[in-house]
Amino acid sequence: MRRSFLLLLLLLGFNSLGIAGITGKVEGVVSDIQTGAPLVGVNVILQGTSLGAASDQSGYYVILNVPAGRYSVKAIMIGYREVTVNDVRVSIDLTTKLNFQLGTETLKASESVVVVAERPLLRRDEFTSRTTVSAEDIDLQPIDNFQDIARNQAGVVGSHFRGGRSGEVLVLIDGIPVRDPAGEYSGQLGGFTSDIPESGIQEMEVTLGG
Repeated sequence: MRRSFLLLLLLLGFNSLGIAGITGKVEGVVSDIQTGAPLVGVNVILQGTSLGAASDQSGYYVILNVPAGRYSVKAIMIGYREVTVNDVRVSIDLTTKLNFQLGTETLKASESVVVVAERPLLRRDEFTSRTTVSAEDIDLQPIDNFQDIARNQAGVVGSHFRGGRSGEVLVLIDGIPVRDPAGEYSGQLGGFTSDIPESGIQEMEVTLGG
């Protein structure tokens, strides 16, 4: 089973470990396709999971703590045709924006609308450079470990991240810091030398501080 994996570069003096999460979220607005009015009480669910939310008076919904991956997201409300959006990508520590427009139910009850997601992920922080690599992308690369994945990203040369040394890289696995006790920084950072096979990575994010 693959694991969510997040790789960060922390600049000197940037010592907060609370900046990285291990899940993402899905949010958006549900409205009437004809009038544009917000719809209240629409159930938005991630199929195959127990995760979901209901839209409020402004049509807004948010689904928190969503594990990284791709999902089919369905919006359901009595009197309206259900809409399913396939291939919705959720990444660690990012927000996926997904709006729904529902039409009144004029077709048979067994019919619904199915579309494919195309909206980009909403990045919370524009002051850093982020690159997200999915398990599918990793499988297409001739690599053996996460260091090779990182070296293929812009701003990374060898073990140097924007000029910083490997000992200045903080590695998080499922939100937990991985440290190298024998590293240059006496176990404070230095996780870039950790032995993590690429087959164990569900998603990897390289974040370079500004």
